[in-house]
Amino acid sequence: MTYGRISRFGQKIQRATRLVMERDGVEVLYTPRSRCSCQREDGQAQVGCRVCDGYGWFWRPEQERRVRAIVQNAQRDREFADFGVVTRGDLVVVLDRRVDAAPYDRVRLYVDSLRSLDTPTEAEVVERDPDFNGAPEDRLSQRVAVMLDVLQTDPLTGGYERFRPGLDYTVAGNAVSWVAGGRAPRQGQRYSTLYLADYDWVATQPPVPRHAGTTGIGGKLLFTRRIRDQRDAQDLAADAYIAELQL
Repeated sequence: MTYGRISRFGQKIQRATRLVMERDGVEVLYTPRSRCSCQREDGQAQVGCRVCDGYGWFWRPEQERRVRAIVQNAQRDREFADFGVVTRGDLVVVLDRRVDAAPYDRVRLYVDSLRSLDTPTEAEVVERDPDFNGAPEDRLSQRVAVMLDVLQTDPLTGGYERFRPGLDYTVAGNAVSWVAGGRAPRQGQRYSTLYLADYDWVATQPPVPRHAGTTGIGGKLLFTRRIRDQRDAQDLAADAYIAELQL
């Protein structure tokens, strides 16, 4: 009799978890990991690999899909925080139970989730490319989810000039392109950007199992924010150095 009561209790928690996911969950972009074959005999990945960027794992764009998940700031999760494995920007994620999640899987967030989780903004100073590399654009270190501000200060006068999205510049991925006929910094000058980045979050350990009796109720995963953007490393067409080697 005890076993039956525990199972019914577990099923109630399971249903409650599904209801919470439907009510408070968000949609994320989930991609399972793929092992890169650049691994050497010593087990290390090749630093210059254009697929995994020396990480050893990569994510295929065609496998990315939208799934439902419960997402929260990892610093607010006592179970992980008490073990001291959490750093700023980490996420605790409970994925839909139909997702067979594993370490090195990736999630990406939509803009609304980036804002609600108080994701730190990127403040980056960029030099306008004097050569253009064939196109009037500058490269940022991260892909942009939403550009918040682009401006240039004048140390001599104490003034500054803000540039207008769509009229002076456009953003695609991590490239800032300057619109013909709009205002822009002169070639070789520096300007500042402020933006929410489209980060990769990568699972760093197996799911923490959660059960009520014999009934699983969904495991929690810790996802760590990757500062280095691997997707840009896979974009060979945008790499002027590779293009020069091919000449």
